[in-house]
Amino acid sequence: MIYYPFRQQLPLVLSQSDPVTAVAWASNDSRLAFSLSPLSMGPSIVKVWNAPGGQFTALNITDLKGHNSTVTSLSWSPDGKFLVSGSTDETVKVWDTVSGQEVASFIYGKNIKSVAWSPNGNYVAVGGWETVSIEIWDVATKQIAATFIDSDSVNTVAWSPDSTQLASGNQTGVVSIWEVK
Repeated sequence: MIYYPFRQQLPLVLSQSDPVTAVAWASNDSRLAFSLSPLSMGPSIVKVWNAPGGQFTALNITDLKGHNSTVTSLSWSPDGKFLVSGSTDETVKVWDTVSGQEVASFIYGKNIKSVAWSPNGNYVAVGGWETVSIEIWDVATKQIAATFIDSDSVNTVAWSPDSTQLASGNQTGVVSIWEVK
C-alpha cells in the first residue's frame, strides 16, 4: 500500500446502508453532490453538501428528490448554480441547488450512464446503456441540439475545455471524439 500523508478521510457517515452511485464537486466553491440509491432499487436521493471553508458537517445538506430509480451520474453547471442528474429511470433532471427545485427534465428513453455539462454552460451531453445514441441537450431551449451514434453502449461522456468537442467511451473499449457546433 502506498501512503499519502496529505490524504485524509473525513469521518462523517451520511448513510449506513444505501450505496453512493454518483459524486460530483462544484468547480467554483466547496460543494459536493452525491446520490444515494436504496438497495431496494427505489428512488435515489441526490444530496448537495455545502461546505463553506471546507467544513463538512451533516447540517449543511440539501436533498433533491425527483428521480424514480438509481441516479448514475451528476454534473455541475460551470457557474455552480445548477446540477444535472441522469438516472436509470431514463430521465435527465436539472436542479437549482439553492432552492432545491427541479427546473427542467428531459426524457432520454434509455437507462442513463453518464451526463456532462459543457464548460460554456450551453449544453448537457447524455449517454447510456442499451443505446448507442449520445444526445446533446440545449439547456436554454430544452431541446435536442444534436445526436451522435456510437458503435456500442455509451459508458461515459466528457467535454473539451472549449465545448467544441465531446469524447465518449463505449462498452467495447472505443473512445470517440465528436465535433459539436
